[in-house]
Amino acid sequence: MTHAQGGAPGARVLSSLKRSVLDQVTAVIALDLLFWDSVIGLGDPREAKAFLKGFFKELRARGLPILIGRVPGFHALQIYRDELNEAIENEVRAHREAGFAAVVVPLDQLFERANEDEGVHIDGRHHRLEDLIPDGLHPGPIAAEYIARELGNCAALLAARTRSA
Repeated sequence: MTHAQGGAPGARVLSSLKRSVLDQVTAVIALDLLFWDSVIGLGDPREAKAFLKGFFKELRARGLPILIGRVPGFHALQIYRDELNEAIENEVRAHREAGFAAVVVPLDQLFERANEDEGVHIDGRHHRLEDLIPDGLHPGPIAAEYIARELGNCAALLAARTRSA
């Protein structure tokens, strides 16, 4: 089941999510939930953090594990990115401390490394940020394949943590 709204701040997506939907799933994947909340003029970090806190509370009430992505940085307009990534880490920590499985997908690290002088090596080939995000916003084929692989690794870790939680 997918509940996504392209170009919408996560606070708006979460506020439109019917809580009964969470009764129909066994895990949650929120890969780029707060990306648009990080952009000045599009999101309100206080609102995003409040909705994130409430969302995790709903997950804990249902005993649901979550795989959630950190907000990558592509633009100078993402002035709330660090603040929101800190909120993600705090909620994940609280989720784990309550005995539930949670895994963070470090999307930010991939794109930050690609933006540095040396770029990143994927499958033995050197890539710069523009190779990964050709249009400056959306992951291209190289990044999509890499993200899918990392998502698979994180999902396996989440499954293992769910069994042990």
